[in-house]
Amino acid sequence: MAEAATAIQLVQFTALVLGCCYEYISKAKNAPKEIQRAIDEISSLKSTLENLKPLAENKADWRFSFVESLNAPGGPFQACHDALTELGKTLKALTELSSLRQRLQWPIEAPKIEAIVNGLSGYKTTFILAIAGDNRRSTMNIERVVTEVQSSVDDMKVKQQREQILAWLSGVDPSINHSAAQKKRASGTCEWLIRSKQFEAFTQGTNQLMWMHGIPGAGKTVLTASVIDHLTAGSLPGEWGVIYFYFDFTDTAKQTCLQFLKSLVWQVCSSLDQIPKYLLDAHTACKGATPDTEQLTSLLRQLLETMPSTFIVVDALDECSEDDENSERTGVLEALKEIKSSTKGTFNIFVASRPEADIKLEMDEMCDIDLKIQAASVDEDIRLHVCSCLEKDKKLRRWPKDVKKEIEDRLTSDANGM
Repeated sequence: MAEAATAIQLVQFTALVLGCCYEYISKAKNAPKEIQRAIDEISSLKSTLENLKPLAENKADWRFSFVESLNAPGGPFQACHDALTELGKTLKALTELSSLRQRLQWPIEAPKIEAIVNGLSGYKTTFILAIAGDNRRSTMNIERVVTEVQSSVDDMKVKQQREQILAWLSGVDPSINHSAAQKKRASGTCEWLIRSKQFEAFTQGTNQLMWMHGIPGAGKTVLTASVIDHLTAGSLPGEWGVIYFYFDFTDTAKQTCLQFLKSLVWQVCSSLDQIPKYLLDAHTACKGATPDTEQLTSLLRQLLETMPSTFIVVDALDECSEDDENSERTGVLEALKEIKSSTKGTFNIFVASRPEADIKLEMDEMCDIDLKIQAASVDEDIRLHVCSCLEKDKKLRRWPKDVKKEIEDRLTSDANGM
């Protein structure tokens, strides 16, 4: 029978892929933990398939209908076979590399391997459901149970698709910058921005771009972090999602238009239970390769047009790399312009940067709310920050109050908004 033959082939195939795993371990120094997890999952899958084989050979067993559904075109057997094939090819390609190239290539392939292994775990669960059963149940329950199994298979497929897309779009993590900025913020600071008329107008309107700019050292990144915290605190009416990105001159990976767009698309997708068909089609068309900035801009625009409401927060745009021949910053500005030109969806864009000439030129054209950071606006923040430092430092907090007051006054005065 076809079902039995397929089950036997899968058992044999799992053994071959396990061989690929062990071959990689034998040639790789300090093999990653993902490989051991792959070995565990595939071994367990192999054992499950061996237990499933008797059912595939016995049409008299009422559970045989389960096996038939598993072997349907595009069903779990086929999907499991495809996943094992992809994993085997990936491991074989990695094994053939030199040790140095293996270490360099592994971070790129690891998310893909992890997604495949998660999928295999899901198929194993489906096969276990096929094995389970109570022969005392009447055959009238078979259709109901088969439907439940199919529903479980569908859920697993949706989950696997989501994991594959997130692995495909994975890149730099802006939450690291956000956490660092949060730690720099002293209690009570940044309130002037949240209470400002400009920010109030920004949060109450829709499809607007607000540009906050100031000189170096004006605290733009900490202010941006406070904006993100305020927007995610649920203080605004209605349901709003927040996606953000921090450009960073100390990290070259966080200075490109590609990583900026990948991060935003990833953040939107991570909030979805099911990935839209157009994004799955894009993944298929790219054959797993990284999409370019034009494709990512289009995908982000489509996602935002179908989302309820979204805030996009961008910090330190001036720290996006700038090159006369191929300006990453120009690419970001063009992407923001295209997104803002959308007539569908509900979203607002907040951008913080220095008033560089090229940025100002574009912002003069597309920003709706302009906020220049004034020295007087941040003087109180500086004072609160200095006070916080004086209180937190174990040595300084033992100093006399009049000395600490003099330090506070002097630093606040000399800072002059910086």
